[in-house]
Amino acid sequence: MKNDQTISSRLKKLMKEKGISLNRLAELSGINKGNLSRYVSGESQPRQTSIHKLAQALDVDEVWIMGLSEDRKQENGTSRIFRKGYESAVKTLSRIIRIPIFNPLSCGTGTWVEEYPEDYIGLPEGYICTSLPLIANEAEGDSMEPTISNGDLLIFAVGDEVQSGQVGAFGYEGAFYCKRLRSHDGDKWLYSDNPEYAPIRIENPEAFQTLGKLRAVVKKQ
Repeated sequence: MKNDQTISSRLKKLMKEKGISLNRLAELSGINKGNLSRYVSGESQPRQTSIHKLAQALDVDEVWIMGLSEDRKQENGTSRIFRKGYESAVKTLSRIIRIPIFNPLSCGTGTWVEEYPEDYIGLPEGYICTSLPLIANEAEGDSMEPTISNGDLLIFAVGDEVQSGQVGAFGYEGAFYCKRLRSHDGDKWLYSDNPEYAPIRIENPEAFQTLGKLRAVVKKQ
């Protein structure tokens, strides 16, 4: 995370801009001065209830304090917790988790993840119920229309088993796909939801890999 996107740095920034001392912020927020001092210094991270109190005391959005948005105040009281043009209608936030966004994943052929993420997306904890690691990729192409559109953000649970009829990310013979898995008479096929695209039969099982199960699609605004 960039230095200006930490809770500590944003609290310091606001306190300096508004001319608010630690004592005054403790009074305004109702947070113990000792705990508040550790939040400001970065020694510890506040819980969501404390973030809410700080946001109210400083008149900013909670997700801005957490470094997940560049907008200090959101329209209509709805927190836009997604970055890069994605947003959520979730109005009651729990703890926010950060999910890395990697290179676009083609709904035809393309690339999978690289070593470093391009960006991050914030989601409320529990929005996707899994203990597996989550990653995100932007969709390219129209082969999964109408389920997935070009530019949608796809969130995968890495290592999650994909059953027949479900959508996942797959690697096959050096190419990478977001497709719907189908099993017929012991054979596996990768299907597009767009009927204009022909299915892909997995003729070489040793070259086939399930990368992750699609757990959420976030529409781009």
